[in-house]
Amino acid sequence: MVGDLLDAVELRVTLSPAQARAAGVWDVVADGPPVSRIWFCEKRGACPERLPLLEAGVVLRLDETRGCPDEAVLVRLRPLRRSLLSASRAVRGLPEGERLDVTAVWRGEQRLLVGQITTRRAAGTVARAVSSAVRPHLLFTAGQRRFLADCAERPLDLADLSAFGPVTAWRRPAVT
Repeated sequence: MVGDLLDAVELRVTLSPAQARAAGVWDVVADGPPVSRIWFCEKRGACPERLPLLEAGVVLRLDETRGCPDEAVLVRLRPLRRSLLSASRAVRGLPEGERLDVTAVWRGEQRLLVGQITTRRAAGTVARAVSSAVRPHLLFTAGQRRFLADCAERPLDLADLSAFGPVTAWRRPAVT
């Protein structure tokens, strides 16, 4: 019965290096080259003590993945209100190359609906956008901007962004 309602179940675990070493998984991951570099966009002037977009449930993420011919630019809203999503113009007729994902996230007793629109960009686009030559807000598409305008809890000015990172990520081999 439940299998008919779910596409997949994914468990994500974030470990500190000490926890990964204690679990015996650090050496497996750290021996290989990093898989991706990830930047997060925040309002200009943000600092670790104050992250206005994150506090508003908005994640603007830029992914550069080694060995991929393209890169991901995503806009994520958490929580996403179902009523705003169903009324959104952004989810009707997304252009080629853009994908809407809606997932449910459980953390203890907390349940959230999360929505994200991902678009793909040519390799090297993210690195240029996070450099001083190009502003990161130019990477976000009209569909992603419309999704934010329709579904975010408050209005956002994407022109006033800074990119923080990169965070270097490794992919752990599948556990069977």
